[in-house]
This record gives sequence, C-alpha cells and structure tokens, in this order.
Amino acid sequence: MSIKITVKDQDAEMDQSKFFGEILLPEKWLEDDVFSLEEMFFCQLNLTEVYEAIGKTMLPESGTLYFFIDYKKTPQAVVRYYEGEADAYTAFNEDLESNYDVFTEWPMEFTANAQKGDSALLCKDENVPDGEVALIKYLSNSLDLDFLEDKNCALYFLISEKDLILKNFTNVTLKFVNLD
Repeated sequence: MSIKITVKDQDAEMDQSKFFGEILLPEKWLEDDVFSLEEMFFCQLNLTEVYEAIGKTMLPESGTLYFFIDYKKTPQAVVRYYEGEADAYTAFNEDLESNYDVFTEWPMEFTANAQKGDSALLCKDENVPDGEVALIKYLSNSLDLDFLEDKNCALYFLISEKDLILKNFTNVTLKFVNLD
C-alpha cells in the first residue's frame, strides 16, 4: 500500500510531519554533532501521525524519521530514527545556500492509496528495485513546493525490505530519476 502525501498551506507544529522549515531534534544529536555541514534537512515524519491517519504499516508506530540530503560528494540520503520525544529546536537549514525555499514549513497530510503521479510513502514502482521500498517518493511537480520545481524529476529514499522490517534506517539510499 502506498501512502499519498499532500501538503497544507499553514504553519506547522514543531513535531509535526513536514517538508523543510524548522525542526525539533534530539538535543543529544546536536551536542554530539552527528550532522555534516553539507546536510540539508528535507523532511520529518511524525510516525504517530502516519499511524493515526493510515493504521498499521511497515513503519514504526511512534517516534520520528528525519530525512536529510547530504551534498558532501554526490547527493546521498541520510535518514535518522528517534524513538523518543525530541527536545531541541533548530532552524537546521538557516546557513544553507540554496536556489530553493528550504525555510518555509510545509505540513504533511497522509491518505491511503497513492496514485502514480503522487508523492508518497512506502511505495514501489518501476523505479524501485526488487527487494526495496521507497520510504519517500518525492515528485517535483506533485506538491506545491518550489524544491526541484525547475526539473521534472522524482527523488526516492530507498530502503531494503529487510532493513525496513528491522527498523534499520542507516542504509537508505537516494535515487534521482529524470522524468523528461
């Protein structure tokens, strides 16, 4: 089952599922400096929200998944899972130089049964290899965001089905697909 992602044009709560903007992280992560200077905050998923909207999925039922894109060499995915409640507010992307608006928060909503032209969670399509699942499929022209709007593309945060079952989010990869 693919989960459709839509966005609302309103302010987001700090711990709400959203693309970009300000985030609430575990303070320990900030103290331990677990982030690279080239990381861009992409989105966070409040897994309780996903569970309440959809019900049981392959995702944990609580906690938060944080998605980053690291531009150190070639863009790569960095996904971090936190089971508890985060306690440190940060404007993570504030020093990032970007051609896109990565400062505005775009709260997410979730509904079942995403279609081919939707941004989605937990999807499989022709661009997802066998044995893998797209944690997130972001289509540049499916949401009211300017991120990659100048390209007709899809970003996939891919995880092996085995790692997803084990809740091991350390091996997520980023796949860019040009749709032209």
